[in-house]
Amino acid sequence: MKKPSEEKQTVLEWLVSPAYKVYTFYATLCAAFGWRYVAIASLVYGVTEGLGESLLIGAERYYLFDTQGLSASRFTQVAGFGEMPWQIKALYGMAADSVSFFGYQKSPYMIGAGICGMLAGFFLFQLKATVMIAAVLLISSNFSVAVPDVMIDGSTGECANTHPELASEVQTAINAAYQGCSFFADLAVGYLVRPSMIGAEGVFGLFSLTSLIGTIIPTALGWMGEKRDAHPDAVDACYSRDKLQELAKLDAEKAAAEEAKKPPKPAVMDERDETKEHVFDADADLEAGQRARKPVFRAAMANVVCSLVVGITQLTYTAPDAALVNGIITVILGAALAVYVYVVLRQGVSIDLAGAAVFIFMEGVCSPSAELIFQWSHDDGESDGNCARSCDDDTDEDECGWARDRDYPCISPVWWGYARGVSRIFGFLGVILYNVMFSHWSYKNIFALGTFLYFCGNMLDFIWVSRFNRVVGVSDLFFLFGVEMIQPVMKRLRIMPVFVLAAKLCPKSVEATLFALLMGLINLGSAIGKYNAVALLAIFGGVEAPEFKHLQSFILVRTLIYLIPLFLIPCFAPSGGPRDTPTFGDAHDDVAKALKATAAASDVEMTPMHADAASGYGKVRKQSSSLSDSPYASSSEHKQADFV
Repeated sequence: MKKPSEEKQTVLEWLVSPAYKVYTFYATLCAAFGWRYVAIASLVYGVTEGLGESLLIGAERYYLFDTQGLSASRFTQVAGFGEMPWQIKALYGMAADSVSFFGYQKSPYMIGAGICGMLAGFFLFQLKATVMIAAVLLISSNFSVAVPDVMIDGSTGECANTHPELASEVQTAINAAYQGCSFFADLAVGYLVRPSMIGAEGVFGLFSLTSLIGTIIPTALGWMGEKRDAHPDAVDACYSRDKLQELAKLDAEKAAAEEAKKPPKPAVMDERDETKEHVFDADADLEAGQRARKPVFRAAMANVVCSLVVGITQLTYTAPDAALVNGIITVILGAALAVYVYVVLRQGVSIDLAGAAVFIFMEGVCSPSAELIFQWSHDDGESDGNCARSCDDDTDEDECGWARDRDYPCISPVWWGYARGVSRIFGFLGVILYNVMFSHWSYKNIFALGTFLYFCGNMLDFIWVSRFNRVVGVSDLFFLFGVEMIQPVMKRLRIMPVFVLAAKLCPKSVEATLFALLMGLINLGSAIGKYNAVALLAIFGGVEAPEFKHLQSFILVRTLIYLIPLFLIPCFAPSGGPRDTPTFGDAHDDVAKALKATAAASDVEMTPMHADAASGYGKVRKQSSSLSDSPYASSSEHKQADFV
């Protein structure tokens, strides 16, 4: 029988144990990579991305709708233009691989992007900007988050090379910082964005500080630990090659002197080498990567060009026939991109990956979403605003209380903030659901279930705008949170299998561009879907405030369009399932052989936490510790938070 002192000690250990595990977790990372790198990776993901992105998204909605007075159609065009940096992420990786500054390939890009974000947030805070100026500032703001994301992802790939046993721990640490900061930021934004607090402009001011604290200061202090190097494939914009070689030699001598002062590390046996079941020819795998490089780069550049053309056209062409012309241009370019990506990936990499890439792109294209539900249901928070309970005699009746008079939901910014926080939690639950229940399903069944349930979830919007819930006495908050709980789960089911497939198929030396290409396709497909919603809104006559005529018809037709991807599954969905060996199709025989060996050697099943690193809310990340072999090995999905 235990003594009371022993029982108290046991309880004390139980209380202290979680904190001690967290301490040892970060102590292990700091011992391997240095506390500075662990700090800057956590700051970029937590402050710049988690906090900054939540502030930016929250402020953007209220700023464009309430301050700028935009319609849902114009909001979609401006916001879509501002999100272009997330569609062209492959460009940043290729630029960093090709052009360095002062011998550094990541830090200058991070500092430059951070300065852009700091200035953009400050100007949005201080200036009474026009719509065009606001669009440019928004694209600069998103650029300041996307570039550090790519650079830190690249550094985590390098960490996986030097310490493969800690690859998943690095991903867990940085994604924990992202999820934690973004969750609490979403809750806080709902309070801050109210006019009685600091308002949307004030939130932009806070956003400018995230770039300063999370990116500029730690990078300028050298926390990235980046060494100057005369990269053979890169051109330095500031130093000659001879100068770089001289500086690199001096840095190497200094590092060697410091290393000599450290005590020798005990030898550690890599047990994985003894238990490895699959051995493949490294030369053949490298050759596969070299042959796949050109097709992947071509597809990535095609995605970049299409993103720029579509985004700029949607923003700048505002003639009376703009909806028709922009819609035709967007559909033609999107179809051309889908065909081109399918052909080049089928020939250069894999028929399965080509089909999966086109399918996730077309899913976004067939999701005509706009922020119409938000405009219809939100309370601008003004004392004489759309949901005001009482108005002064000299206040325009068309501007004061019109939403409450029409029995619109009038959901406050606080509740919208809560909804975004809840959606993050359910996004993680979607990852767990995939790993526990659906990872052994076929790709076709996973895609079909995800698409159908996504359609069913969006039917809640039709019930909501029809106000059937008021007839049966159901609160509007039920539909707000219902959509926010269902959509993130379904998005994980549709997207995660594609990244598992890509992790198996990705040849060496093109990991960065391939995953950036997939993320670009997802984000561009989502943007084209939003632009298609603009054309659909024009067909229904605009569907604008305060009356929102034909809102129910628009929501119903939009939701039915979500079913179109079901008919694409037989054509593009990969054969087999996430646990099967993929098909390589038209790729050259020896290349296909090496790719098959790579796929077999990298057949890793995701745990919920590791998979969350691959598919966090608002972000989808490549997660395969055995495949994070090059810079920019993981990528992000931006702003998958469409309410309509």
